[in-house]
Amino acid sequence: MQTLQQLLQLTINKKDGGWNAEKFKVSTYKMCCHHIAQRAWTVRHSSSRKNVIMTDEITYRQVEETDASLIVSVDESRYGLGKALSIFYVKDCCKLYNETFFVATVKDRIIGFCIGLSSKSKETGWISAVTVSEDYKGNGIGENLVKNVCEKLKNAGCSAVSLTAEPNLVAYYEKLSFVRISEELKNYYGEGEHRFILRKTF
Repeated sequence: MQTLQQLLQLTINKKDGGWNAEKFKVSTYKMCCHHIAQRAWTVRHSSSRKNVIMTDEITYRQVEETDASLIVSVDESRYGLGKALSIFYVKDCCKLYNETFFVATVKDRIIGFCIGLSSKSKETGWISAVTVSEDYKGNGIGENLVKNVCEKLKNAGCSAVSLTAEPNLVAYYEKLSFVRISEELKNYYGEGEHRFILRKTF
């Protein structure tokens, strides 16, 4: 199983519409690796709490590079400055994985997002982040984002999608057809940071 760092390394070695290793600054790559260590491949999804009864239509679309700062703002509002995604990581994902990076919007306002990644071989896809604005939790937005990303990864040729989840979120992802492929990994990302690895096979 490849790590996010390995996937990024594979990806920056291929050209994609003019995006290549020369443009992928070393400092930015180091920042991504630092973020990976902090975020540690864990899909964050707090317990659902219905705050807003949806009356406006929710739109799901692929990310655009201009969305980066708005996405970071959504993440910061949910998790705070210390744990939110870095702007460097989000911008790079917008460029490298725009086809499998989805946002949810209401009246053009971004209220959630899901980042899907794939290796160069496209054997396995990964979901590295799912975040929904606190005000819109409990409306099925996270589930729909995950479904959109999984469908795109499948269409891209991935035979499976993996993610890591905290113990209290395993049941949530099992409802989305993910299956545990590991025992509980104690202190996987530090003291008290226990995780399960789950996978959905197409």
